[in-house]
Amino acid sequence: MKIHYIVSDLLKWDATTQADSFDLVYMEGGILHYFDDLAPVADLVQQLLRPGGRLVLSDFHPFRKCIKEVREGESKGQEEKEARRLHHGSPQAIVDP
Repeated sequence: MKIHYIVSDLLKWDATTQADSFDLVYMEGGILHYFDDLAPVADLVQQLLRPGGRLVLSDFHPFRKCIKEVREGESKGQEEKEARRLHHGSPQAIVDP
């Protein structure tokens, strides 16, 4: 099996020479929140994949990481209680856009 592995800024990469040449596009690790608009990302992935190719996407919401950092951090008092309350979906939780 031959693997062609590319690490790049997705939207700055000139993918025209690679169109229809990938069986698999792999994106992971909380990548989607870095993009203001997912349409160009989807268009590029579609351009890269061969017919029948697949996108493997593993993502998470960055807020989950914030809660973990609070729990593992030095302050385990009120901040941890607040993070737990927000994590469990308390109706009192308000998130400003």
